[in-house]
Amino acid sequence: MKKSKLIFILILSFSMVFQSCNWFTANDLEESLGWLMDDEDTENIEDAVDFGTVFGSGELPTSVDLTNYFPPIGDQGQYGTCVAWAVGYNHKSFLEAKANGDTYYTDQNKMFSPKDLFWAIDNSDKGEDCNGTNFEVAYDIILSRGIAKLTTVPYTNLGDCSSSPESGWNNDASNHKISSYREISLNKTTIKDYLAAGEAVVFGAKLGDEFMDYTSGVLDYQTYGYTGQHAYHAMILSGYDDNMGSNGAFRVVNSWGDDWGDNGGIWVDQDFFCSDDFGFCAFVATDVLQDPDGDGNNVVDDPTSGYDVMAWELNDIDDDTDSDPRWRTAVYNVYNAGESTLYASDDWCIAYILYNAYDGNEYQVVLFDYYSNDYGNYGENDELNDANVTSQIPARGYWWNHVDVVSGQSVSDAVFGGDDPFYWTYYMPDVTGYYYLVIYADAFDTFGESDESNNFSYFTDEYGDPIYISNGVMQNAPTKNVVVKEGKPVKNQDADMQTVRTEHNLNTYSTYEISKKLMYDRQTGELQKKVFEYMKNTTKRKTKLSR
Repeated sequence: MKKSKLIFILILSFSMVFQSCNWFTANDLEESLGWLMDDEDTENIEDAVDFGTVFGSGELPTSVDLTNYFPPIGDQGQYGTCVAWAVGYNHKSFLEAKANGDTYYTDQNKMFSPKDLFWAIDNSDKGEDCNGTNFEVAYDIILSRGIAKLTTVPYTNLGDCSSSPESGWNNDASNHKISSYREISLNKTTIKDYLAAGEAVVFGAKLGDEFMDYTSGVLDYQTYGYTGQHAYHAMILSGYDDNMGSNGAFRVVNSWGDDWGDNGGIWVDQDFFCSDDFGFCAFVATDVLQDPDGDGNNVVDDPTSGYDVMAWELNDIDDDTDSDPRWRTAVYNVYNAGESTLYASDDWCIAYILYNAYDGNEYQVVLFDYYSNDYGNYGENDELNDANVTSQIPARGYWWNHVDVVSGQSVSDAVFGGDDPFYWTYYMPDVTGYYYLVIYADAFDTFGESDESNNFSYFTDEYGDPIYISNGVMQNAPTKNVVVKEGKPVKNQDADMQTVRTEHNLNTYSTYEISKKLMYDRQTGELQKKVFEYMKNTTKRKTKLSR
C-alpha cells in the first residue's frame, strides 16, 4: 500500500497504477495486488474452538492497548506484501516479544522479515511482480518453515519477489515458528475477548475513500466514489477503546509508515469493523515458544501417577448386516495400562467422537461407554435409557458398565471376558464435509494420568487426512481388515494414530483442544444437548456389543 501523502490523480485514463496491497485499477477491477481475497479459502482454515471466555471471568475491560509488544510501524512501500507485513513482521514479532516479555523495542534482531516470508511463499501462491498472497499460505510457511529475522533479511531489493530464500535465511527461519493459527469470528465481543486476553488479531478488510484519506478520529463508514484505487488489505489489531466514537473503536496497525494516518494507525468503529462493508476475516495464533510440544498447550502429564488409560485399538467398518451405508461398526478396545484400578465408582467413560476437521465446534458423540456403579449390580451392563439418565450422563440410549478395570486389563475383558475388541454399530449423522473420528478414553478426564496423549486414537483416510463424508456416507474411508492386536500395551506406550497433528497436518486441532472443548461443553450442558439431539434423530436402533 501507499502512504496517505500519495496524491490520487484522477485522470480519465487512470494510467498511473500504484503497485500496492491489492489495488484495483479502473482498467482491471479483477486484478488483485496484495491480499488475494478471492483466493482465500477460509472454509478450510481451522476455526477457533469455543472454550468460553478467553479473557477469563469478569467483564471485559473498557480499553486494551498491546502496542508495547509491537515493533515500530513498518512501511511496505510500493509492493503488494501487506499479508507478509501483517502476519510476519507484526504478528510474529508481537508473539515472540510477548512470549519473551519484551515491551517496546527497536532492535531489528527482535523483528521478523516480511521479505523472507514473502519470498518463501511459492510463486504459484503469489501474484506476479510482488502483487499479493493469502493469509493461509503465509501462516503455513511460519508454521512449517518459520521466518527469518529482519537483521538476516532486510526489506530491500525485493525485485519481482520470484526468487527463493537463501540457505542462511532458512537456517534462521527454522528457529522461529508458530504452533498453530485459528480463524475467529468477526464479532466485536469475540475480538475484544481475544485482545483483552493479550492476543493480537490479524484481519483482512476492504478499503474505501475515507480510509485512504484518514488522518484522525474514528472511521465509521466508507464510500467508493473513486472508480479505482480501492483495496483488499491485510492489517493487525493492537487493542480497542470503548470510549472512542459512538460504538467504541478498534486500534488498527497499518504498514504504510508512521506518517500515514494517526502515527501509522487508524481507529475503526467496532460495529463498522465487523460489518460486511469493512472486515472479511480475522486470525489469532499461538507461538511455538508458548507451545513447544505442539500439543495445544497445557496438556499436563503426571509421571508419578499410577493411571494410564490407553486407546489400544480402533477401526471403523461397514455394517454388513444393513444395506444403508450410513450404518457403521466401530471396532475398539481400551486398556488400563497403569498400576491403579479404574473403579466403577470413579464414574469414567469412553467416547467415540465425530468432529469437523475445520470447525471443532461442530461434533457429535456417536458412541458413549460409561463405567459406573450408578446402575445395576457389580458385573452387570446395559443400555442407558430415559429411566436411568442422570445430569452427569450426556446421553440416552448409550451403555453403562458396572465393572472395575484392574491393572493390565482391557475394558472388553472386564465387561465380557477376553480381549477381543468391542464391535458397536452406530448410525452416521447426516453431515457433509471433512471429518475425523476419534476414540477418546477417559473422555471426562477423570484420572490424572502419567500419559494423557495416548487416550486418543484417530480414524482417518489412508494418508492420515480427514475423511470426506457426504450426506452421512463416508467417501474415502480406508479399507482395513479387523485384526485383533497381539499382546497388551505397557504404561506410557503411544497409541496408534494418537494425534493427527503431523508434518502433513501441522495446523489441525490438537488432542488438547478436542478434550478441552468436551470438558467445557459438559459443564455448560451443551454436550448433553448434542447427544440427545443425535439420539433423537437416529431413526433406527441396534445393540451395542458383540464379539
